[in-house]
Amino acid sequence: MGEPAAGQTRRRTSPPVTSPAPAPAKPSPIRGLVEQTQRGVLTLIRFSNGLRLVCGERYSTELVAVAARLGFGDADEPETASGVAWVVAHGLLAEADAAELAAIGATVETVVEAHGATLTITAPAKHLATAAGVLLRALARLEFSEGQLQKGQVQAAHHHLESRLHSGHLSRSAWLALAAGRQSGVPDTEAHFKAISLETARAFHTAHMSPRRTVLAVTGNLNLAETLRVVAEVNAGWKPEAAAATPRTLTGRQYRADRGPQNHTWVHLGYVLPTLRDEERAALDIIRAALALGVRSRLQDALIENRQIASEIQTHLEAMPQGATFCVGLNVQPERLDRAEALTLEAIERLRRERLSNGELQRARAQLELERALDGDRLGDWAQQLARVESTSGLVAWLDDLDRIGELDAEQVRAVAARHLVASRLVVHEYEAVTAPLRTFTPEKFFETVGLLVPGTLAADIPAGETTDAPETVVVPSKAPPKAKESGLPVILPAEPVREYATLRGPRVLVRPDPSNPLVSIGLYFQGGRFIEDERTAGITELMLRVMRRYTAKQMPDGILDELERLGGRLHVINERDFFGFELCVLARHAEAALRRLVSIVERPAFEAAGVKTERERLLAEQKAARPLELAVWLARKSLLPSHPYGFPALGVNGTVRSFDESAVQRWYATTIQRQLPILVIVGGTQGSALVTRDITEGFTRRETDTSLKARVAQPAASPIVQEVTTGTRDIVACALATPGGREADHRWNVLAAWLNDHLKANGSDREVFRVQFSPALQLGELLVIGEGEPEDAPGVTERMARALRDLAKQPPSADAWRRTVQEVATRTAETTDTVRGRTRAYATAVYLGSAASEVDTAAAGIRQLPLPEAETWQGLTIEAAGRGLVRGTRLARPK
Repeated sequence: MGEPAAGQTRRRTSPPVTSPAPAPAKPSPIRGLVEQTQRGVLTLIRFSNGLRLVCGERYSTELVAVAARLGFGDADEPETASGVAWVVAHGLLAEADAAELAAIGATVETVVEAHGATLTITAPAKHLATAAGVLLRALARLEFSEGQLQKGQVQAAHHHLESRLHSGHLSRSAWLALAAGRQSGVPDTEAHFKAISLETARAFHTAHMSPRRTVLAVTGNLNLAETLRVVAEVNAGWKPEAAAATPRTLTGRQYRADRGPQNHTWVHLGYVLPTLRDEERAALDIIRAALALGVRSRLQDALIENRQIASEIQTHLEAMPQGATFCVGLNVQPERLDRAEALTLEAIERLRRERLSNGELQRARAQLELERALDGDRLGDWAQQLARVESTSGLVAWLDDLDRIGELDAEQVRAVAARHLVASRLVVHEYEAVTAPLRTFTPEKFFETVGLLVPGTLAADIPAGETTDAPETVVVPSKAPPKAKESGLPVILPAEPVREYATLRGPRVLVRPDPSNPLVSIGLYFQGGRFIEDERTAGITELMLRVMRRYTAKQMPDGILDELERLGGRLHVINERDFFGFELCVLARHAEAALRRLVSIVERPAFEAAGVKTERERLLAEQKAARPLELAVWLARKSLLPSHPYGFPALGVNGTVRSFDESAVQRWYATTIQRQLPILVIVGGTQGSALVTRDITEGFTRRETDTSLKARVAQPAASPIVQEVTTGTRDIVACALATPGGREADHRWNVLAAWLNDHLKANGSDREVFRVQFSPALQLGELLVIGEGEPEDAPGVTERMARALRDLAKQPPSADAWRRTVQEVATRTAETTDTVRGRTRAYATAVYLGSAASEVDTAAAGIRQLPLPEAETWQGLTIEAAGRGLVRGTRLARPK
């Protein structure tokens, strides 16, 4: 189909068969619009001042998301003003802007990366004009004010501390800074934000804020013509400045190790590359997928599944006009850091010399397509994704990459790896906990060691005689993806309400069709599991599910897992307090084939001695590597419910799990799964009952089923005893408070958790991190309050948490505060349940807690109408009634 006229939108549904309608009036021109490109559900617009706008339409949601990708990041900061990018990004929305957004129930997310910062506002669709207007007016302001500076300093310090403690985000930024030749590592305090002067912030703001370096993305339930007019009206006053992009010269053979107060160790290992051609970018994406996308990828298998050296692996390919970077991030055991680096370099070197098999190529292509769809499943993430790709490789080139990925062969992929992934371009950054063994490498010594461990990586050219083929793997029959270039103006169908299908001898089936969604999420759940465990069986449900995932009768180990990943699927073990099972997220065109394999996993597992032993050792290693935050939460639950399964850790305890053999796991399978029929939940790109096939209606054979479960009554301890250990680098206090369960575990408690979370953050210091969350359950819900501070800060953190709970009883939220929080929680709930996985889990939770699945579809609207509860609702929420877990940090001297 041809290009639409400026401002033209597309049909949401198929047109009715009627007599021809009169020709519509010609739309008036959009102010400042100079170019409009249509690709499927996406529209790319360019304005005369240089601003680019990407619109993505999705009518299965009641929300819109507006994301602005700004042309600066922390790599653009002057050496003398570390942190100014964070302060400016977090201060762009003034206090008045934040109040206006809060009034419409909008949420705001600010992310600062090395080469860009992103502001994302998510709001009800009816408030699109307000959300987009507030954001654009904030971006177009000519001057950065004193009030914005103060707000930016406070919020930057808070978000920076959370990122430093609980993610690899800052470690990757430090890797990029090292590649750019900057010597600053990850700051070990947030004090540098307070040192940013107003003059410095204004100078940075003036130099980098320009419409030519800004990309705006709007996604969700939007009207394209209305969106264009809203953006054009506000954008008209934003004049382009002569702000040139900061030149960045990236150099290889760089190494640095930093240390910080976090409890984990990250290493980022990657390569600085020249400007890439489109085919090279697609080939490096395939290499990235072969290395780390999916459980069966090479690094996931080598470092996590088989050796438990790492707990998380990330890969990043960032291609820009002035150059590119290819990076692998590893969250590793500190004492095994050298081994992790060596294995990663060996895996990359293999890809330089070895042509991928056809089966591995199929898996990499499918996982890349799945990753792209998953990254855009959450509405705000989709807006961020579109803004990011337009600001780097360009939206149209990115859309065409899937076609290029399908056309490349194994030798072309190998040749790109051999040409670009060489030691002369290697950059390594290590960010270790201060409790980790001290590293003594110099850059020269490090690269000398690399040459000894992986000598092949030093070779810039690989002779033809040294290249080989990887061992052949099975290719799974699959459907070809649609060509990106052939998509015209689509008919975007709205999602339908959830439907229930009864089967005669099969499971209860819930289906929520969303025909326009590229994904299908399938949940297969059983009641019980952890709910009926005791001191002798704690952890056996988790072990059983892990064995089932990998070992199936009449299949090689990992056989079905391999097939699922080749179909573009990812399988997740689900072990909640009241139910357990599996969730499978898969490309919609392969949903039927994937569902058939999921039924085989559940109905035909193989509990052999070797498989049970392997998974038991993996589970024990994961228990040992538990982070202090996870440990504090478990200690709090143990303190509150010392003899109930709700107080047991999901992974079990060492002594109990170590005793489980194949016969114990087989008996548990017979006691749980074989005594009941599951609930099957299907959400996403399917039509009605199309997936409720014979495999479902007749695939579950049961001789007899239980009509009830025997379980202990959850009774909180009368006087919870504080459980305490010493490990890690910070004091972490977790308080678990019992709330009503079942249908009484309603959204009032989510609103309370959000209000309490804001209250604690507003009154905490810049050295502390607080978070509050609510988890519903059948017998008792849980309000979890967590505080973190420096070593020896635990008494002060505990007192702040106790004071917040006392204030709740004496001065509960005002009507205005409750109303604002209600609107925010409703938006966050809608955003979560708009994702296919989020809605799948929400349906299962509702059913097992005694609610109707249809209540999930109306949850956000119901939350917006919640009245302020009576003060008696919060009675009993005191620090004395809470189960408390304390993980003490060790104060260590900083190395000189």
